[in-house]
Amino acid sequence: MSGDEELPADPVVDSQSGSGRADVVVIGAGPAGSTAAERLARGGASVVLLEKDHAAGETTVCGGAMPFFLRDKLALERGVVDRIIYTNRVGTLARNTDLRFDTPNNLSVRRELFDAALAEKARAAGARMLARTLATGLEMDPVAVRARNRDSGAELVIPCRLIVFADGPHTLAQAALGIGFRRAPGNHAVALEWDLEAPGNDLQSLEFYFELDALPLGYYWVFPKKDILNVGLGTMEPTSARELAPLLSAFIDSHPALRGRPISRKRGGLIPLRPARRVAKWPGLVVGDAGGFVNPMTGAGLTYAIWSGEVAARTCLRALATPRREKQIVAAYRRELRRTPHALFLAVTRAVARAACFASRFRLGRYALALAPALVEALVRGVWVAQKYRPRSF
Repeated sequence: MSGDEELPADPVVDSQSGSGRADVVVIGAGPAGSTAAERLARGGASVVLLEKDHAAGETTVCGGAMPFFLRDKLALERGVVDRIIYTNRVGTLARNTDLRFDTPNNLSVRRELFDAALAEKARAAGARMLARTLATGLEMDPVAVRARNRDSGAELVIPCRLIVFADGPHTLAQAALGIGFRRAPGNHAVALEWDLEAPGNDLQSLEFYFELDALPLGYYWVFPKKDILNVGLGTMEPTSARELAPLLSAFIDSHPALRGRPISRKRGGLIPLRPARRVAKWPGLVVGDAGGFVNPMTGAGLTYAIWSGEVAARTCLRALATPRREKQIVAAYRRELRRTPHALFLAVTRAVARAACFASRFRLGRYALALAPALVEALVRGVWVAQKYRPRSF
């Protein structure tokens, strides 16, 4: 990497003593954080990647479905991909439509394997990853990230020039810098997902069900994987994952392919549905869920995690290469995001989601969301066309 000044050497971080240095500290080793860390390391920056769990993806809440083009873009190995999908089923349990494509449209993964694969790419590129390490705060003069090893309790201080926050919707960036997603009424959904044991299952489609009587402002999904079926629901109505459990249980009992299967895992959490008002303030940038970069129609965020991670990495590399303009370049991160097709797509889907929320306030949500299957069908077909003709466009 070229620039006005020589970059520091590769990070030297001692997880016990906490000594170390880096050009960039990336907080969170999910898809957004690992993508940013890999691109930064390949661009010549020294990177420390912090992960609060033993391994990336260990406690992630996600159904694990994504557009097929990400397989090639991310060079995913065969063992990471559980199932390649040609068909999407949309409608209700009683009446639905199968959308079949002549080329793959989606794929399904187990997030613990997918996230670990991306984190390994970051490590292979030169990023130093510290697992079981929780970022706890920032220091500003000079810039550093404070963290704690969750096993030993050792405190770490990692001096750096820039920070990428990839730590989800409860991001540290909000308290530390006033940027990133902040939960407020109407700007998030609540999701619940269970894994059902299904060894040898032959389900070949992603299924989306809109049961408006039971779930007027959301939908159910079924995503097949190698030996499990991921089943979940998401809703924009104010509630908690615990309150949604009876609804998901009833849905499983009413679905012939799901009824009676043992549950191997249960998870729930919050899904941002609106990009943060502020996504950068020196020395930090937010990516993925930390920035609210999620499709508000579906709650899908993997594509936008990769996208924002790449844009953040490019922004940081430019800032590192031009120290005299570092703050201005970081501040221009939002403008860089807006220059990409994904930003336009997010704006359109957000407008549709806002219209549905507005209708719900006047008790019109049932009628507005009666169009949901058609909207999802249009979305699915649009994604397929985009993948077929511009599969690597980011």
